[in-house]
Amino acid sequence: MIIGVELGEPGATCCECGELHPVEEERMIDYHVVEVWTDGSGTTAGHPGGWAYVMNTVHPTTAEVFERCESGFVSDATNNRAEMLALLMGLQAIEAPAFVTVHTDSRNLISGWARRCSHRVNADLWQALLVAAEPHTLTWEKVEGHTGVELKEECDKLAGIASPDRAVGVRR
Repeated sequence: MIIGVELGEPGATCCECGELHPVEEERMIDYHVVEVWTDGSGTTAGHPGGWAYVMNTVHPTTAEVFERCESGFVSDATNNRAEMLALLMGLQAIEAPAFVTVHTDSRNLISGWARRCSHRVNADLWQALLVAAEPHTLTWEKVEGHTGVELKEECDKLAGIASPDRAVGVRR
C-alpha cells in the first residue's frame, strides 16, 4: 500500500514482487497520487493571516515520493479564507492530473465543497478552487487540528510563521 492506495489503484505496486503489472501500469499513466495537508491562520476580516500546505506526491511509474511545502501570508484573512488559499496554492502546484486526498480541519472547506462551492462568501476563492481542481479527482479527509497528526501540525506551524509580522512573501 502506498499512501492509502491499494493494488489495482493508481500509484500501487504488487505487494509480493514490487513490480507494476500491465493493468495497473496502464491505469497509472499520467496520474500521480497526491496528499495535500492544509492549514490557515486568521482571525477576522481586515486582519492579516497565514496559510500553508504540505504535499506528498507519488510518481505514477516509479512510486518515488516527493514532498513539497509552501506557506505565505494574506493581508485580509479570516481563518476560512486562509485555509481556502492554502488548498488553492496546493492544487495549483500539482503539475499533472492527480488523485488528490485533501487533509483539512476546516468544516467550512469540506461542507462548501460538498455544496459545489455555491457560496456568496469567499466566492472568488470558491471559483478559483473549482478551476484549480478541474484536472484532478479529489477526496476529503477530516483531520482534527492540534491532535499531534504530524503533517497537520507542520502546516499549523508554517501558517503561524507566515504571519506578516514574522514573514515576507512566500516560503518555498
